[in-house]
Amino acid sequence: MRHWIVCVVCVGFLATLAPAVTPRVWRHSSEADFAKSERKKTVVDSHGDVTLARKIDLLLPSGVSPGVIAGVGVIGEDLYAGSGSDGKVYKIADGKAQLWATIPATIVTCLVPRGGTLLAGGGGKGAGIYLIDRSGKVKTLFTDESVKYVWAILPGSGDILYAATGPEAKVFRLGADGKGEVIYQADKKIARNILCLAVGKDGPDSKLLAGTDEKGLVIEIDPAARTGRVILD
Repeated sequence: MRHWIVCVVCVGFLATLAPAVTPRVWRHSSEADFAKSERKKTVVDSHGDVTLARKIDLLLPSGVSPGVIAGVGVIGEDLYAGSGSDGKVYKIADGKAQLWATIPATIVTCLVPRGGTLLAGGGGKGAGIYLIDRSGKVKTLFTDESVKYVWAILPGSGDILYAATGPEAKVFRLGADGKGEVIYQADKKIARNILCLAVGKDGPDSKLLAGTDEKGLVIEIDPAARTGRVILD
C-alpha cells in the first residue's frame, strides 16, 4: 500500500511540473488547405479529397521541343508529338523522342492520324495541312492565302477533310485533290478563329460542331447548306 501511495504522489508531482497542453484542431476541407503541404504520390481534388495520384512519366521534356506541344497523334503503338514553336514532329518510342519530320510552317497546331499516315496542321509562316507518311516524308495537301492557322482537322467520309482555321474563322471542306472550299465563315464580330471541330450526331458530312475563340461559342454547321447556328453561348 505504501508503494502505491508513493507512486501516486510522484505522478502528481510530475504533473505539476509539466506545461499545460491545449488540444488543437485542424480542419482541411478544400484544395487550398493543402497548398503548402508536402505530398508524395497523391493528388488533392477540388473537393479537398486526398487520393493516390496516377503515375506520370515524362516522355518529351521542353528542352527537346521548346515551348509548347500543340499536337499529339497515335498510329498503332507509335506516338507522335508536334512542337508548337518550330514546325517539328517527334516520334516517341521506348520513352525517348527523336525528330521524325519537319513541316514548312512556324508551328504545328494539330496532328490527326489517317490510314497509317499523319495529318499535321500548321500555323504562322507556311500555314496549311501536311501529310506525313511512315518514313517521315512531308507532302503539302492544302494552303490558302487567307489562312494563317489551321487549328483543327477532322476527317469526313472517304477522302474528305474539314479544317478549322483563322484569323477569318473559316471552316474548309477539302476533297481528295486538296482543293478547299469554304462551307462556313463566322461573323468577325463573334469569332476570328475556329479552334476545334467535332462530329455531329448524324456524322461529319451531315453536321459539324465548331468551337470559337473570342466569345467561346459552339456552332452547329450544316456542310451541305453552308450555314451555321449557335447552339451554346
